[in-house]
Amino acid sequence: MFSNTNNNWYKTNNMNGDLNNIIAAVNEICGVEIRSGSRKRVVMDSKKIYMHIAVELNLFTLYDIGFHVGVNHATVLHHTRSFEFVLKSDPILRRNLDDAMERFNNRSEKKIISFSR
Repeated sequence: MFSNTNNNWYKTNNMNGDLNNIIAAVNEICGVEIRSGSRKRVVMDSKKIYMHIAVELNLFTLYDIGFHVGVNHATVLHHTRSFEFVLKSDPILRRNLDDAMERFNNRSEKKIISFSR
């Protein structure tokens, strides 16, 4: 992906923009505001999509990912660990994930997510 030097530069210069782009992409695809405090399933599933994409980028800490949506690092860890299981049984969630990843790639300057799944 990126070398360690590039990774540090990337984190300091683009972190907030990329996380906000992921949030915007997920909000548009799912039609909800993931920064809200709602615990409705559609909002929670949308947060899981955001966290999965952000963790897959491997550029951000769990704290940074959670901070942008008002949760702590343990919540991010829990959602990312349980996400793969839920993804296998929910085709709508899979479609929303793929659409959000595509939308993020279109917004991002660098295409850093592959669709080879």
